[in-house]
Amino acid sequence: MNAYCRAFADSEKAYWARVMQVNAGMLESADFHLGRLIQHLESKGQLDNTIVIVTSDNGPEYNTLGKTSKPAVKAFEKFWMAIEGWDVTGVTNRQIKQLGIEVTPKHPETEMRKAGAKFESKTATIEMLAAHIVVDGNIVTGQNQNSGYETSHRILEIIDNQISQCKEISRQYSD
Repeated sequence: MNAYCRAFADSEKAYWARVMQVNAGMLESADFHLGRLIQHLESKGQLDNTIVIVTSDNGPEYNTLGKTSKPAVKAFEKFWMAIEGWDVTGVTNRQIKQLGIEVTPKHPETEMRKAGAKFESKTATIEMLAAHIVVDGNIVTGQNQNSGYETSHRILEIIDNQISQCKEISRQYSD
């Protein structure tokens, strides 16, 4: 254990261990479903014609001094400004409270609402178990890690529909 970690009290070590577990679970789920998306695009011959953009609100944003990383916050703020008027979902304030991570500098539900997005959510006894997705045009958002499966399927449906539309237009011009 490095000197920095030894400086934490046992309760702080337990807290940060839990934060890392949540982050690791989110990364594992994202990695799995992103892999599925890449395989699907490859099987349809569309991988070379596709740009995949991944954003996340999970993960530690604090440096070793416990201060917020300025580049991370600036990127975060730019994203929120671009969602005005969109129907979206994301991690809820209730979920943040249930996980005990109120220390995070930005909370997705609060920030999306401030940015003028139309925020939707689904409630459950344990909020992080409430899978919910929102589709607005080509924008697909998931409430939390349990929304990954359905979110990836909706993205794949949109991609399939766009490929079909392009093929139809191509056929019309080739005739």
